[in-house]
Amino acid sequence: MACTEWIEAMRKRFFLHHLLLFMVPVMIPVLLLGILSGYIMNRQVRQEIDLRNIEKVSSYALKTEALISDLEQINVSLSHNPTITVRLKSVLSRSSKGISGADYEIVNAIIDLLYSSTNYNVNVASLYVYLTNSSGQFISSTNRFSSLSFFQDIDWYDSYLEHKDKPELVWTEFRNIRPFSFQEDPIRVLTIYRKIFSSGKSDSDGVLVLNVHAQQINRSLADLVANERELLLVAGSDGQLIFHSSKEPVKIVWDGNIATVDGIQFRSYAVPSELQPWEYHLLIPQSDVYVVPNVLSRLTLILVLVTLLVGLMISYYVANRNYGEIRSIVETIDNAKAGKDLPKLPSEHRDVYGFIVRNLIASFLRNDYLSVQLSERRYHMRTLELLALQSQLNPHFLFNTMETIYWRTMALTGKPNEATSMIENLSDILRYALDSEESLVPFQEEVVITRSYLDIQRFRYKDAFTVVWQIPSTVEHVRVMKLLLQPIVENSIYHGIRGLERPAQITIQVKERDSHIRIAVIDNGRGMDAIRLQQLRKELKNPPVEKANHIGLANTSKRLQLQYGSAYGLQVHSHEGLGTCVVMRIPSTRYEK
Repeated sequence: MACTEWIEAMRKRFFLHHLLLFMVPVMIPVLLLGILSGYIMNRQVRQEIDLRNIEKVSSYALKTEALISDLEQINVSLSHNPTITVRLKSVLSRSSKGISGADYEIVNAIIDLLYSSTNYNVNVASLYVYLTNSSGQFISSTNRFSSLSFFQDIDWYDSYLEHKDKPELVWTEFRNIRPFSFQEDPIRVLTIYRKIFSSGKSDSDGVLVLNVHAQQINRSLADLVANERELLLVAGSDGQLIFHSSKEPVKIVWDGNIATVDGIQFRSYAVPSELQPWEYHLLIPQSDVYVVPNVLSRLTLILVLVTLLVGLMISYYVANRNYGEIRSIVETIDNAKAGKDLPKLPSEHRDVYGFIVRNLIASFLRNDYLSVQLSERRYHMRTLELLALQSQLNPHFLFNTMETIYWRTMALTGKPNEATSMIENLSDILRYALDSEESLVPFQEEVVITRSYLDIQRFRYKDAFTVVWQIPSTVEHVRVMKLLLQPIVENSIYHGIRGLERPAQITIQVKERDSHIRIAVIDNGRGMDAIRLQQLRKELKNPPVEKANHIGLANTSKRLQLQYGSAYGLQVHSHEGLGTCVVMRIPSTRYEK
């Protein structure tokens, strides 16, 4: 179960690994380049569209200005020809009493000059020229000489008086006029006023009044706009709508350069009028303005998503292939563990490296499997021999025999002697090793047995060495493995101080640190050189399989690792001619009876 979960986890890791491997060096630069180029192209296209629309509304403005340019032409004529203004004003002042034939010819020439373009402009309803005079006379395009007292349309004069002292030079207003008294239905016109100034004066000396057919201008604007979804309109400085290209009445709500008409949002492109205090607005539906850049943005987004999808698919494919190889290797190992036949290698070698790896693993497992079988047979035979030996050596029989020898030996001398002491110590060691069913014992019991072993060795070697114990009472009940100290002490005696001519000493030192205890067995024996020390340390890390003749350092280190974990074991420090120190560290677990 754990192996299956590990394999599934490896699949996810392979996927993420290949996704990053593919995305970082390949996909991310492509994505960044695509997004950046798309952004730049989108921005440039939008700028081109805005510029083109500004040029379009500027063109519409020029054409519209031409429709009502008569007022400006007359103003220019009067402004640049002060003689005409003076003569005309003089004639108007005397016109109520009649004018001479010479004056009439002059006025006629002036009027023909002023109205030369007006008579041919269907957008102009009428044009008035008024210069300040006491008789209230003015010139009308429909009646030439006219008087405020008898003319049908005189509302314009009131507007002039109202704006005479105001700073604006031009103003507009919508009016309903009846050019003739017999006309029943009024005409809706836009009246454009422009003040007239005499040379050298700052106060206005009259006014030009141009009445324009509003509907006619609206129709002309509609003819200019080719797209029915677009609107062309003219607005005054106060935001009042003057002309528009729509066939229906228009109500606009402004929000910056966004205009809402009948619930539809339009983008507004505006240019100021060169002649009037107006602005020309071209309204284009928001959905139509940036159609091309929006399509390009969507295409860029689609390409980015497709690129990501391709990256995911490639990463998934490679990860799945690697997952299949790992699974094949795991199945090969599982079959080898279960003693089953190894799976056949695929006949098609699409992945050469994967094929080589699987082939090597399969070959290794076949050889390793044979070695394991051979080792299992050898250890099985040794286990059977040990079991047979244990069955023959009944502990109670062995203890009874040792006790009989003990008393026979004492009977020879009539009192305890060296032989009885050795037999007693040996009995204690055998009972400790064979009789106890627990693998962990109190540390004080391990010390007692080690003392018994040392007593036997001192009898054997005629007190050739001394033993120093440095053990605090606080560690007496710490749980340790059986036969933990004895193999280390035995190693010090046989390999360190045996046959040493100078006085020998073995120090057994125990210190408690935090949640562990540190046990050190130190001798002042022969020690070992650096090469032998390095070889011994290597054997402690990887004990030879065949070397199991006695319980030694390697065996004790392996037992520590099996009991407490791979972080534990023996550490050996030695210097040739000075001695050896064997250190072990175990958890400080208390023993409670």
